[in-house]
Amino acid sequence: MNEALHEATLIADSAERALEEHLRPAFDAVTDLYAQRLKDVAVQEPWAADKLRALALAQQIAEAVRGQIEAKVTGGDVAEHEMKRLRKIESMSPERRRILGL
Repeated sequence: MNEALHEATLIADSAERALEEHLRPAFDAVTDLYAQRLKDVAVQEPWAADKLRALALAQQIAEAVRGQIEAKVTGGDVAEHEMKRLRKIESMSPERRRILGL
């Protein structure tokens, strides 16, 4: 069980690095591009409601996808916390574990 938690922690760390180094900058670029394009259309073609609506929706979708990916990646924090809890339990005496029902 410890090995599985350790492996999950390694995977989570790797995913967090990928998120920080690659995905966040990519999502920042995409959402900034949508925001800039939305401003351009609003100024140059204020009557183009369909374009404004499409750009706003695209930006919302990009932000939602980013949120879902970040939520998945930060799930690794749960594995790390569980690993710390298991280490604490292992360091307890057998009597203490019995009393606590562990």
